[in-house]
Amino acid sequence: MTTTKAFPFSRTLVPVLLVLLLNGSTVLAQAVTPKRADGTPSLYGVVSENKYTNEFFGFSFPIPNGFTVIEPEEALLWAKAGGDMLKVENGKTSKDIDNSIAKQATLLAVAERPMGSPGNSALEVVVLKQGNGITANMALVASVSLITSTGKLKLMNSLTNPRFGGLAFAGALVTGEFNSVKISQEMYVIMRRGYSIHVVVTYSTDEGRKSVMGILEKIQFTKL
Repeated sequence: MTTTKAFPFSRTLVPVLLVLLLNGSTVLAQAVTPKRADGTPSLYGVVSENKYTNEFFGFSFPIPNGFTVIEPEEALLWAKAGGDMLKVENGKTSKDIDNSIAKQATLLAVAERPMGSPGNSALEVVVLKQGNGITANMALVASVSLITSTGKLKLMNSLTNPRFGGLAFAGALVTGEFNSVKISQEMYVIMRRGYSIHVVVTYSTDEGRKSVMGILEKIQFTKL
Protein backbone atom coordinates (compact mmCIF):
# COMPACT_ATOMS: atom_id res chain seq x y z
CA MET A 1 0.00 0.00 0.00
CA THR A 2 1.08 3.59 -0.56
CA THR A 3 0.27 6.81 1.20
CA THR A 4 -2.32 8.92 -0.61
CA LYS A 5 -2.54 12.69 -0.42
CA ALA A 6 -6.31 12.50 -0.90
CA PHE A 7 -6.80 11.55 2.74
CA PRO A 8 -6.25 14.36 5.31
CA PHE A 9 -5.01 12.07 8.04
CA SER A 10 -1.93 10.15 9.02
CA ARG A 11 -0.39 7.41 11.08
CA THR A 12 -1.57 5.86 14.30
CA LEU A 13 0.41 5.78 17.50
CA VAL A 14 2.72 2.82 16.86
CA PRO A 15 5.97 4.75 17.35
CA VAL A 16 4.82 6.22 20.65
CA LEU A 17 4.20 2.91 22.33
CA LEU A 18 7.21 1.24 20.78
CA VAL A 19 9.42 3.78 22.51
CA LEU A 20 7.55 3.40 25.79
CA LEU A 21 7.77 -0.37 25.68
CA LEU A 22 11.45 -0.54 24.81
CA ASN A 23 12.93 2.22 26.94
CA GLY A 24 12.82 2.90 30.68
CA SER A 25 11.00 6.18 31.25
CA THR A 26 9.25 8.17 33.95
CA VAL A 27 5.65 9.14 33.20
CA LEU A 28 3.12 11.43 34.84
CA ALA A 29 -0.55 10.97 35.60
CA GLN A 30 -2.93 12.52 33.11
CA ALA A 31 -4.32 15.92 34.11
CA VAL A 32 -7.00 17.03 31.66
CA THR A 33 -9.68 19.68 32.24
CA PRO A 34 -13.08 17.93 32.11
CA LYS A 35 -14.79 20.99 30.58
CA ARG A 36 -13.72 23.84 28.32
CA ALA A 37 -14.12 27.43 29.48
CA ASP A 38 -17.55 27.58 27.80
CA GLY A 39 -18.70 24.48 29.68
CA THR A 40 -18.61 22.07 26.71
CA PRO A 41 -16.84 18.71 27.09
CA SER A 42 -13.09 18.61 26.53
CA LEU A 43 -11.85 16.84 23.41
CA TYR A 44 -9.42 14.90 25.60
CA GLY A 45 -11.79 13.53 28.22
CA VAL A 46 -10.82 12.83 31.81
CA VAL A 47 -9.49 10.04 34.03
CA SER A 48 -11.23 9.65 37.39
CA GLU A 49 -11.49 6.72 39.81
CA ASN A 50 -9.87 4.23 37.45
CA LYS A 51 -12.13 5.16 34.56
CA TYR A 52 -11.57 7.15 31.37
CA THR A 53 -14.61 9.12 30.16
CA ASN A 54 -14.84 11.20 27.01
CA GLU A 55 -18.12 13.12 26.78
CA PHE A 56 -17.20 14.78 23.48
CA PHE A 57 -16.79 11.49 21.60
CA GLY A 58 -19.24 9.60 23.79
CA PHE A 59 -17.29 6.65 25.16
CA SER A 60 -15.67 5.35 28.34
CA PHE A 61 -13.78 2.34 29.66
CA PRO A 62 -12.17 1.22 32.92
CA ILE A 63 -8.45 1.44 33.61
CA PRO A 64 -7.20 -1.59 35.59
CA ASN A 65 -5.32 -1.12 38.83
CA GLY A 66 -1.59 -0.92 38.28
CA PHE A 67 -1.74 0.57 34.78
CA THR A 68 0.16 3.83 34.25
CA VAL A 69 -1.71 6.71 32.61
CA ILE A 70 0.52 8.77 30.31
CA GLU A 71 0.00 12.49 29.95
CA PRO A 72 -1.01 13.59 26.40
CA GLU A 73 1.75 16.20 26.29
CA GLU A 74 4.34 13.57 27.13
CA ALA A 75 2.84 11.17 24.61
CA LEU A 76 3.56 13.77 21.94
CA LEU A 77 7.25 13.82 22.91
CA TRP A 78 7.39 10.04 22.65
CA ALA A 79 5.59 10.20 19.31
CA LYS A 80 8.41 12.31 17.92
CA ALA A 81 11.04 9.94 19.31
CA GLY A 82 9.11 6.91 18.10
CA GLY A 83 8.72 8.44 14.67
CA ASP A 84 12.48 8.59 14.42
CA MET A 85 12.59 4.81 14.99
CA LEU A 86 10.55 4.26 11.84
CA LYS A 87 12.42 6.65 9.58
CA VAL A 88 14.89 5.65 6.89
CA GLU A 89 17.04 7.66 4.49
CA ASN A 90 14.01 8.96 2.64
CA GLY A 91 13.25 12.64 3.00
CA LYS A 92 9.62 12.44 1.85
CA THR A 93 8.68 9.57 4.13
CA SER A 94 10.33 11.25 7.12
CA LYS A 95 8.42 14.45 6.39
CA ASP A 96 5.14 12.53 6.11
CA ILE A 97 5.75 10.96 9.53
CA ASP A 98 6.51 14.35 11.09
CA ASN A 99 3.39 15.87 9.52
CA SER A 100 1.32 13.00 10.89
CA ILE A 101 2.53 13.60 14.43
CA ALA A 102 1.63 17.28 14.14
CA LYS A 103 -1.96 16.48 13.11
CA GLN A 104 -2.87 13.81 15.65
CA ALA A 105 -4.14 14.22 19.21
CA THR A 106 -3.57 11.55 21.84
CA LEU A 107 -6.64 11.27 24.07
CA LEU A 108 -5.31 8.54 26.33
CA ALA A 109 -2.28 6.28 26.69
CA VAL A 110 -1.89 3.59 29.36
CA ALA A 111 0.81 0.97 29.97
CA GLU A 112 0.46 -2.25 31.94
CA ARG A 113 3.89 -2.08 33.58
CA PRO A 114 6.61 0.49 34.23
CA MET A 115 8.25 1.62 31.02
CA GLY A 116 11.02 -0.67 29.83
CA SER A 117 9.65 -3.76 31.59
CA PRO A 118 9.98 -7.01 29.63
CA GLY A 119 6.68 -8.18 28.17
CA ASN A 120 5.02 -4.81 28.63
CA SER A 121 1.75 -3.92 26.86
CA ALA A 122 -0.09 -0.67 26.23
CA LEU A 123 -3.22 0.94 24.83
CA GLU A 124 -3.53 4.35 23.23
CA VAL A 125 -6.43 6.32 21.80
CA VAL A 126 -5.53 8.81 19.04
CA VAL A 127 -7.89 11.01 17.02
CA LEU A 128 -7.48 12.72 13.67
CA LYS A 129 -9.87 15.27 12.15
CA GLN A 130 -11.14 13.99 8.80
CA GLY A 131 -12.77 15.42 5.71
CA ASN A 132 -16.29 14.70 4.51
CA GLY A 133 -16.89 11.17 3.28
CA ILE A 134 -13.90 9.59 5.06
CA THR A 135 -14.71 6.17 6.50
CA ALA A 136 -13.04 4.13 9.22
CA ASN A 137 -11.62 1.75 6.61
CA MET A 138 -10.14 4.65 4.64
CA ALA A 139 -8.54 6.09 7.78
CA LEU A 140 -7.11 2.71 8.70
CA VAL A 141 -5.63 2.15 5.22
CA ALA A 142 -3.93 5.55 5.25
CA SER A 143 -2.45 4.97 8.71
CA VAL A 144 -1.19 1.48 7.92
CA SER A 145 0.25 2.67 4.62
CA LEU A 146 2.34 5.33 6.32
CA ILE A 147 3.65 3.34 9.27
CA THR A 148 4.64 0.41 7.04
CA SER A 149 6.13 2.56 4.27
CA THR A 150 9.69 2.33 5.62
CA GLY A 151 9.60 -1.46 5.97
CA LYS A 152 10.27 -1.50 9.70
CA LEU A 153 6.69 -2.49 10.40
CA LYS A 154 4.73 -4.95 8.28
CA LEU A 155 1.02 -5.46 7.77
CA MET A 156 0.17 -9.02 8.76
CA ASN A 157 -3.57 -9.09 8.09
CA SER A 158 -6.86 -7.24 8.31
CA LEU A 159 -9.01 -8.04 11.33
CA THR A 160 -12.43 -9.23 10.21
CA ASN A 161 -15.50 -7.39 11.51
CA PRO A 162 -14.21 -6.38 14.96
CA ARG A 163 -16.91 -5.03 17.30
CA PHE A 164 -16.51 -3.32 20.65
CA GLY A 165 -19.18 -1.70 22.77
CA GLY A 166 -21.77 -2.85 20.24
CA LEU A 167 -20.23 -0.86 17.37
CA ALA A 168 -18.25 -1.97 14.31
CA PHE A 169 -14.60 -0.99 13.85
CA ALA A 170 -12.10 -1.35 11.02
CA GLY A 171 -9.04 -3.32 12.17
CA ALA A 172 -5.55 -4.44 11.18
CA LEU A 173 -2.51 -6.13 12.70
CA VAL A 174 1.05 -4.89 12.11
CA THR A 175 4.29 -6.28 13.54
CA GLY A 176 7.95 -5.37 13.69
CA GLU A 177 11.16 -6.26 15.49
CA PHE A 178 12.94 -3.64 17.56
CA ASN A 179 15.97 -4.32 19.75
CA SER A 180 15.43 -8.05 19.09
CA VAL A 181 11.88 -7.86 20.50
CA LYS A 182 8.88 -8.67 18.31
CA ILE A 183 6.21 -6.03 18.80
CA SER A 184 2.63 -6.55 17.62
CA GLN A 185 0.07 -3.82 17.27
CA GLU A 186 -3.63 -4.17 16.61
CA MET A 187 -5.27 -1.01 15.28
CA TYR A 188 -9.00 -0.45 15.53
CA VAL A 189 -10.67 2.59 13.94
CA ILE A 190 -14.15 4.09 14.26
CA MET A 191 -15.58 7.45 13.12
CA ARG A 192 -17.18 9.86 15.64
CA ARG A 193 -18.03 13.56 15.17
CA GLY A 194 -15.98 13.80 11.98
CA TYR A 195 -12.85 12.35 13.62
CA SER A 196 -11.25 8.96 13.12
CA ILE A 197 -10.67 7.41 16.53
CA HIS A 198 -7.72 5.00 16.49
CA VAL A 199 -7.64 2.60 19.43
CA VAL A 200 -4.35 0.73 19.35
CA VAL A 201 -3.12 -2.10 21.54
CA THR A 202 0.60 -2.86 21.53
CA TYR A 203 2.15 -5.97 23.06
CA SER A 204 5.00 -8.46 22.85
CA THR A 205 3.39 -11.46 24.60
CA ASP A 206 0.04 -13.23 24.57
CA GLU A 207 -0.44 -12.32 28.22
CA GLY A 208 0.16 -8.67 27.41
CA ARG A 209 -2.40 -8.77 24.61
CA LYS A 210 -4.98 -10.26 26.96
CA SER A 211 -4.44 -7.47 29.49
CA VAL A 212 -4.87 -4.55 27.08
CA MET A 213 -7.66 -6.17 25.05
CA GLY A 214 -9.50 -6.58 28.35
CA ILE A 215 -9.69 -2.77 28.51
CA LEU A 216 -10.96 -2.33 24.96
CA GLU A 217 -13.52 -5.10 25.34
CA LYS A 218 -15.16 -3.11 28.16
CA ILE A 219 -15.56 0.12 26.17
CA GLN A 220 -19.04 1.66 26.37
CA PHE A 221 -20.53 4.17 23.94
CA THR A 222 -23.22 6.78 24.49
CA LYS A 223 -25.48 8.22 21.82
CA LEU A 224 -24.16 11.48 20.34
